[in-house]
Amino acid sequence: MSKSLEKNSLAGKLIHNLINFAVYHEADRIQLQSAQPGQKIAVRYFNAGKQLSEWSMPAIFSEVLWSRLSVAKDIGEGYFLVSGPTSAIHCQVEKLNTDDGENLLIQLREGSTDHSWSSAQFDQEMTDNLLTALDGKGLGLISGETHAWTNQLAYTLLNTLADEQHCLASLEDPIIKKITGVNQYEWQLGKGQSYQRLFELILAQDPDLIYISEFARVSRHSLAIAATGKFVLARTQQHSVSELIKNLINGSDGKAVIERLRFVLQVYLVKQNCPHCLVVCRLSDSDKEKLASISGLSLEAINAIDFAESQGCEHCSFRASSGEMPLYDAWFLSTEQAKKLSTATFNNKTRQFIAEAMQLNALEDAWLKAQLQLISPLEIINRFG
Repeated sequence: MSKSLEKNSLAGKLIHNLINFAVYHEADRIQLQSAQPGQKIAVRYFNAGKQLSEWSMPAIFSEVLWSRLSVAKDIGEGYFLVSGPTSAIHCQVEKLNTDDGENLLIQLREGSTDHSWSSAQFDQEMTDNLLTALDGKGLGLISGETHAWTNQLAYTLLNTLADEQHCLASLEDPIIKKITGVNQYEWQLGKGQSYQRLFELILAQDPDLIYISEFARVSRHSLAIAATGKFVLARTQQHSVSELIKNLINGSDGKAVIERLRFVLQVYLVKQNCPHCLVVCRLSDSDKEKLASISGLSLEAINAIDFAESQGCEHCSFRASSGEMPLYDAWFLSTEQAKKLSTATFNNKTRQFIAEAMQLNALEDAWLKAQLQLISPLEIINRFG
């Protein structure tokens, strides 16, 4: 955790957070202003000239972020790209005339992305890893506590692949959205064929990839066979990667499934601060200790005192939240890791192995969002404590 929070490695993720959050709120430009290098940066979001909200960025991040954006404005005639989950967002950085300090404007240009997807975790590296895996053979699992988000993630991936002329099929319960280029089949309990039988019939049509919305309704034996010759993308209601692996290891034919497992995406949700009723968040000593133990960082060491939380107002219907933001853990298994798991029994070492192998960490994303006052640090304690 501490290595990934070095300032230089954070600059790119901070830029992603800033811009994806602007897209989430339909802002068309972001103004960053600081009186002097090394001081806090005021971050303001605008749409059609009207200011939507304002935050301040902790001084610990300001200098490296400022230098990164100052360089970005001189590349490619002032334009640079920030990758979204479905497309690239075109941006331009402009240096404004100012007598003292620095003043930069990030202008969002052509390009669009689904406003539901707003996370630094779902960046170009993750997109590339997913598309590489989906273009091969094996099994990919999407898990999470909320069906809406796991459904959206599955549909985003299917939409992306449908544009690349793959032969795609899906078995859903029910079909939530029609996707051009995907042969979608609907299953309903007590009506017609069983879910297992429909899965077998769809496989006989030899698609490149099949998405199943009910992982638990297909036998592990069938999954292992199917994932040998094509890619199977499945959604599961397991809320923990460790518990998912535990059930596979302990279940019939589970180890054969693990040998073909290519990735697990875990979707978390955290409450998003309402920007209209933010107040300074004064953490108790016990909360500071808890947050430091979770993140592995001393708050004093990084000067992390500029936290905030929402109190509730008419804009958020007095819920102190303007919705929920997704965080992602992504676990991409190597062949060696899959073999190691398939020959193991589940125990505490298995949990540790999974935690160490996680390539993208939702805790890191939550920490960045708390630094930007997008969520309360208490959300980190509630989610990861």
